[in-house]
Amino acid sequence: MNIIQTIIPIFIVIVLGTLARKRGWIPNSFLKPANQLTFYLAIPAMIFSAIVKSDFRTQFDSYLLISTLLPLFVIFILFWILTVIVGVPRSQRGTLVESSVHGNIGYIGLAVVFYYLGAEALPSTGILLAFLILAHNGLAVVVLQINASSRRKKKGWIGILANIVINPIILTAIAGIICSLAEFHMPVIVDRTLAILAKLALPLALLLIGASLSFQIKIKQLMMVILACLAKLVILPALGLWFYLYFGLNPSSFLPGLILLSAPVATVAYIIAVEMDGDPDLAITTISVSTALSSVTMVFWLYYVETFL
Repeated sequence: MNIIQTIIPIFIVIVLGTLARKRGWIPNSFLKPANQLTFYLAIPAMIFSAIVKSDFRTQFDSYLLISTLLPLFVIFILFWILTVIVGVPRSQRGTLVESSVHGNIGYIGLAVVFYYLGAEALPSTGILLAFLILAHNGLAVVVLQINASSRRKKKGWIGILANIVINPIILTAIAGIICSLAEFHMPVIVDRTLAILAKLALPLALLLIGASLSFQIKIKQLMMVILACLAKLVILPALGLWFYLYFGLNPSSFLPGLILLSAPVATVAYIIAVEMDGDPDLAITTISVSTALSSVTMVFWLYYVETFL
């Protein structure tokens, strides 16, 4: 029952975001600045506040980190090989491979962790987020850059990789880790300011996801979308669960990682597809379909762990 009570409200808010956009309450002109507000202020405030108040030495688990990252690289390589074998066009291959591993961990994943496991799970989750964001974006750059046209390849790797390194979530997670190791105590004014911003993060993020969805699926894309969703929502978390059990981790420690692995395709995959000569239409369709399907698959994974492990 706790699983249903956690997941359903999250997706109700996402649906409300979709309805609000159709009603004109969330216009297109609002989406970009609202996303920037969430991405650059609210989510970083939430992550920094959680990590800085924790003891990094006790929150960091190398086995959890390794067993969360390994499935990403395995699926990334295997799915890339599969797209080559079945003859997926290069213009779509990069977006498809990226979608198989690039999860919406900052918005949906973090929301599920917070509402299902509570605020006490945020420090270890924030640490995982930093490494996962690096992995997600790094793999996206590799596959899209290699499959991009010659014109796009001239853009160069250095500038693109620099954008990954200065990601605000990564920077705030690193800053939080440093402050935690230094046993820094935040002034009350700063603490309360971050708390206000943090409370803005998840509700606004979920509404924006709903407002960004589109289900205008092209028939010729249907099989590719199904394959990407299968890889992202089923195979990736299943492999992650296998690694967690192989390394002897218990559910209380690996659940944050499993939730992040089972998150749907990240909305930023669309932005990357636009910027790096991918297929934006395929990206937005995969994002939308995987987000809808994840309302079922995330319930399944949580139920499986809660019932059988």
